[in-house]
Amino acid sequence: MKKVHFVTCFILLFLAKVAVAEETVLLRSLFEEAEKNNPTLTALRLHQESVKEEIAQSTFLDDPQLTVTQWGIPRNFNVGRSDETWLGIEQTFPYPGKQGLKQKIATMDWEIAQQEYQTKKFEVTAEIKSAYYNLFLTYKAIDLHQEHQALLTEFIKIAERKYAIGQSTQQDFLKAELELAKLHNGRMTLEQDLLILKTTINTLLNRPEDFLMGKPEEMLYRPFPFLYDTLTQEALSNQHRLKGARFRVEKSESVKTLTKKATLPDFMIGLSYWNIHSDEDQFMAMGKMNLPWVFGGKYDSKNRKAVLEADTAKADYNAIKNETLSQIKTIFIKIKTNEQLIDSYQSKLIPLAKQSLAAAKISYASGKTDFLNFIESERTLLNLQMEYYMKLTDYWQQVAMLSPLIGKEINP
Repeated sequence: MKKVHFVTCFILLFLAKVAVAEETVLLRSLFEEAEKNNPTLTALRLHQESVKEEIAQSTFLDDPQLTVTQWGIPRNFNVGRSDETWLGIEQTFPYPGKQGLKQKIATMDWEIAQQEYQTKKFEVTAEIKSAYYNLFLTYKAIDLHQEHQALLTEFIKIAERKYAIGQSTQQDFLKAELELAKLHNGRMTLEQDLLILKTTINTLLNRPEDFLMGKPEEMLYRPFPFLYDTLTQEALSNQHRLKGARFRVEKSESVKTLTKKATLPDFMIGLSYWNIHSDEDQFMAMGKMNLPWVFGGKYDSKNRKAVLEADTAKADYNAIKNETLSQIKTIFIKIKTNEQLIDSYQSKLIPLAKQSLAAAKISYASGKTDFLNFIESERTLLNLQMEYYMKLTDYWQQVAMLSPLIGKEINP
């Protein structure tokens, strides 16, 4: 019992806070805030910047080496009495093409990081939209509960008057009170849903979980104008996850080529100055190269691995492509089905339910029908209105789910 009282007091406290912050919250403003403050997006943005720095690093050669050699040191290890002092500098140059491939691979890593950021950005936006639309649905459900509570309160007054003059039983009055209590309990559940949804949105925006947030803007139905073929073409061209997969394929091909070039030699050139203590000073030029083919067997496994990774990248791309097309098809079917259902609720079911309830109210007041007929009409209207807003919410949520798949905002 104490727990129930605590929950009730917590919800009432929440409602008191909400009353202060019931200004309309625009969906677009949440997107902008998320892009600036969402921790995951911030991390990916910083990762993208750090990966970009690797491109510049890949353009440089390995560090040159400075050598100092004391030649002809006497047995007493007196370095100052050596016969000659050599001062040299050496620089290694990779086989032509290797450096360019390393730079290309670094560039591909940056492109992949960019696509990962854009992919997550659209996913976070879709999450915000989904929670925002559910918030809209919950507020609408609360409004409907208030509307039907007022309707039942009016009905209770009618039942009281009829009971006072003996035209109705006490059972009608008690059943009306029961229906009113059920609506009240339903609203308590909806208020808890508000808490959860606002916490979800605040978390996505990196706000304090108890940050005061107003009501969502009104959400109206607009027909979906896009064709399925147009959506699939847009997805194959623009989806950031697919773009990232294509860059991974391109990167894997460059890695495969670079791995093959590992069997080609790198070159080192050097220049030394000889300070000959007892004769004329001299210079020495030097050239070296490694011989990777001598132990070429160790590169075979690296080549096989590079080939396998390239094949894996291609398979991943095809898997993402097929998954994308399947998801678009499923969402497109749901959107079109929701459109038909929304139209049916708007043009037929809800108007008929309202007429039925009005007729039942008049009939009950005049004693031509019983209480159960009125309650059934009231329940039917409430359920149809809730189903309409649920379908409207699902319609917009399905549209929101398309944006990450298409790679751009979809606005009917």
